Amino acid sequence: MNGGCRNPGVPGIGWMCIDWDNARLKFYPTAGGERCMRIKSSQPTTPCVTLAKCTAHMFREVGCNW
Repeated sequence: MNGGCRNPGVPGIGWMCIDWDNARLKFYPTAGGERCMRIKSSQPTTPCVTLAKCTAHMFREVGCNW
């Protein structure tokens, strides 16, 4: 998923914004409010179905301060 904001098509989540440069994301539940997360760890994944580098990211919830 590229950076920026979009509706991810996931029930219960209205919008999600990913900022890869700063390793963070913010999402807006349809019930209201906002939730924020930062990347906790990353590791390469295989097999990768594209020629691009594939990485799995683990996120942790943090306070929203951006």
